[in-house]
Amino acid sequence: MDYQVFISFKNTDNGTDTCDKKFAEDLYRYLSEKGIKTFYSNVTLLEFGESAYKDVIDDALDEVKMMVVLGSNSEYLTSKWCKYEWHTYQQNILSNIVSGSIITYIGDIPLSKVPTALRHYQSFSMNKVSAETVGEFVLRAIQNQPRNESTESEESDRIEVSREPTSPEFTIKRASYYDSTFKGEYKRLKIQGEAMRPSDMMGVNYVKEKLKDKDTVYILDAGCGYGVVGRDRFADFPNKVIVGIDISEEVLEKARQLNDDPNAHYEQLDLLSEDFEDEMEMLMDKYGIDNFDVIFGAYVLQHVKDPLKALRNLRSCLKSNGYVIFRQSDEGTYISYGDNNFVKKLCDRYLKAPGIDDRFIGRKMHHYLESTGYTDIKVFGNFINTSEMNYDERMSLYRMRFSLRTMYYKKELEKDPYNIDIKNELEWMTYALDKLEEIFGSPSFWFGETMLVSVAKR
Repeated sequence: MDYQVFISFKNTDNGTDTCDKKFAEDLYRYLSEKGIKTFYSNVTLLEFGESAYKDVIDDALDEVKMMVVLGSNSEYLTSKWCKYEWHTYQQNILSNIVSGSIITYIGDIPLSKVPTALRHYQSFSMNKVSAETVGEFVLRAIQNQPRNESTESEESDRIEVSREPTSPEFTIKRASYYDSTFKGEYKRLKIQGEAMRPSDMMGVNYVKEKLKDKDTVYILDAGCGYGVVGRDRFADFPNKVIVGIDISEEVLEKARQLNDDPNAHYEQLDLLSEDFEDEMEMLMDKYGIDNFDVIFGAYVLQHVKDPLKALRNLRSCLKSNGYVIFRQSDEGTYISYGDNNFVKKLCDRYLKAPGIDDRFIGRKMHHYLESTGYTDIKVFGNFINTSEMNYDERMSLYRMRFSLRTMYYKKELEKDPYNIDIKNELEWMTYALDKLEEIFGSPSFWFGETMLVSVAKR
């Protein structure tokens, strides 16, 4: 992370936030707004045990250039973790492990009550000096020190596409923060697409048999993303026209680049548009389509603000006796053993993430479809599990199912970069996912889930 400043303070006292925490938060916000990478102790990591918390602290102490020790009273300065932090950092300095310095930001504590090791450092009074003033001092002290900047772009895993200015008319309020252009998401979607093929084909083959007498089958891939899944699932349909729609022009541009099928087309359209029927009619006129025989969607309805409205809109462009096929997840189908209930704990925590999508929509699909006028509803279930998976297959399942789970916190931090609660949750989830990845690699760990594919007719 290349932290530059470490803030050491006592976070809680008998389960209650200390007054020092407010000073620490103000200092953290000031330094972060000035571009200083600041370590702020995340006590939620103690849930993984003291060794985990200590590892995170030690890593930070090995690189920071300055430590600010806060303490409104002497007991807080000598509390277990606060003392461990400043004592370890002082030893790192004395041992030439780091080239750094310490300042103290303390209350009205008699000098005799200040730990001897801290008495000779530059000190500021909490009662006389604001956190911003301390921050200004820290900033001046380190602004001429060299910083280790990563030479690898943070965008290295994103899909390379041109970025045209977004039209102000296309400002959409989405239900979740999901972003298919997020770093690493294209790779994860490829893994997911391959793994979900057997599940999807249960619904696709059922519909294919129903439509076997049609000369040409018109297919709408709703929320198509990069278009790869839709083209693969309907590759065996002898005469078909696929129209993929998605809210993101960025992924659609890549879909067009990847497309080698002259009968596949990709257009920008919002499933919740107030003018959906008119916009869809113009799109269908463009390709000479009256209505669609099949509408396919993979993990799309869980991300929209109003799934019922999306289903009603889609029904308006589906032929009479046409079919919809939706693959949706449901974390209620997750079962595991050999992890001391760790998967459940992580998933429960994840449900509190900002901008989270509906993780239990799979069980709701029958009701949603029936409520919006669809008939002959069938729900296919495909159980996948780690029993016969080798190590690489286990890692693929882990990446497909869990690796995305830091995205929602990162997207929230883009809106509010100095939100300490979200920062702490991101650190907790990052650490938890590292531990879960280790668990998935163990042959004694077992995980399974049921993929749900819903099919219905208009």
